Amino acid sequence: MSEMTQMTLKDVIPQCVGVTGSLQSAYWLIEELTGYSSTEVVLHPGICLTTTQLAILSEAIDRLRALEPLQYVIGKWNFRGIDLVCDRRALIPRPETEIVAEAAIERVVEAAIGKMYGGSLLVADLGTGSGAIALSIASEVNKQYPEVDLSVVATDISHDALELAQENMELMARSQPKITELVSLRYGSWYDALPTETRGRFSVIVSNPPYLSYNQWNELEYMVREHEPEIALVGGDSGVECHRHLIDGAPQWLMPNGCIVLEIDPSQADIVADMATVAGFQDITVKDDLCKRPRMLIASGLGTY
Repeated sequence: MSEMTQMTLKDVIPQCVGVTGSLQSAYWLIEELTGYSSTEVVLHPGICLTTTQLAILSEAIDRLRALEPLQYVIGKWNFRGIDLVCDRRALIPRPETEIVAEAAIERVVEAAIGKMYGGSLLVADLGTGSGAIALSIASEVNKQYPEVDLSVVATDISHDALELAQENMELMARSQPKITELVSLRYGSWYDALPTETRGRFSVIVSNPPYLSYNQWNELEYMVREHEPEIALVGGDSGVECHRHLIDGAPQWLMPNGCIVLEIDPSQADIVADMATVAGFQDITVKDDLCKRPRMLIASGLGTY
């Protein structure tokens, strides 16, 4: 940043726009790092920033110029109304995943209605990363049906990711104390992380698994490859290895009328749908994201009570 004395909000806006790419993102950066709201930036652009505020902004601008994602620089991101700590320990939650979470929540709500008069409701978020999906499910379903005995098991093979998920759960507990009772974090690879006594008891299993091939990974923009964890993005040579494992294992862990919800790459729709058919699912749906691209598999219909 240029001379760091007697600089105003108006002075720093062009530099922030230059590194974020938009005025809206620049306002967000300024708001998060200086404490001044976007309204104050617009109405009082002549406010002088302190030396500390300028130093923080200067460091952020340098990181953005080095192509670090804005979400990591600010250190948080909003997912379905939840503010999450966001850093290199886990993927940045994408808007596409919000749609996947919404589909899972709809299925959990359906199950919750059936559990209103007794019985526990078990949900698994496999490969939870930052905890975004698990925390969203627990928060939204508990608000609608607080009387239901809900338990969300969130797993990951990355200790770093689980540490981040724990931080996000504790942050969320400040406003929703019950969240720590609803969500449990477990280390391990996919179904291996689940308690053996929960086999066959889950109403919903949801996951945003790694779904890129190694070739796709190598073609990604530098910002993603340099800063976001490869383990959370690359599924193997074909990109669907994790999906196959999750789909094949689901019948052992789901209740007879349970379902599995998986985020997918748009190119994988037919492949994962075929996997679900082979695994014994009768009701198989592939849903689009907001850009009309196939984005999630929802499979159920293993049997009835």
